[in-house]
Amino acid sequence: MRVRHWTKMSEIAGFDLTPDAGTTLRKMLKLNLYPYLAQFEEVSVGATKVTRLICNSKFNHTMICIVWTLLSCCKVSVQPYVRSSVCHNPVLYQNS
Repeated sequence: MRVRHWTKMSEIAGFDLTPDAGTTLRKMLKLNLYPYLAQFEEVSVGATKVTRLICNSKFNHTMICIVWTLLSCCKVSVQPYVRSSVCHNPVLYQNS
């Protein structure tokens, strides 16, 4: 989780929950945070969705970079499909 998620959870609990080098599971359990678990779960689910989005975006960005690098020697031209205005199958022409 990012700092903003710990900040939100701290706001919910009413005191700072940001972990540090001395944070242990035992210490967290002693804080009696059970009444806030449903709200913490919302923060956690949001953090998980953001992490997935970021990871997928990085993957997609990397793949796009690879494709454009491979196509850097070509000029891409997209032609309309014969029976509709929808474009299909880009036609690749090698640069001269």
